[in-house]
Amino acid sequence: MATGGTGDILTGITAAMIAQNPAKPLLAVCAAVHLHGLAGDVMRETVGEHSLVATDLLRGLPEAFKRAREAAGSKFVEWDG
Repeated sequence: MATGGTGDILTGITAAMIAQNPAKPLLAVCAAVHLHGLAGDVMRETVGEHSLVATDLLRGLPEAFKRAREAAGSKFVEWDG
């Protein structure tokens, strides 16, 4: 996660989360950081830790959302369940 562009991906996820819930920016940031890390974990399983690049995180986001939903036991990921 220390390669060029991964911070840009995190910034984009964060902006999207804040835009969806501007009343709770801290919660939005926490959700973005969690999803960013989870997407990294997903892609580490696929491409490996050493060859991971920023665009891999984008490919891992759908699975990261799926895993977050499953962990929450819900069809949708909710802000405050």
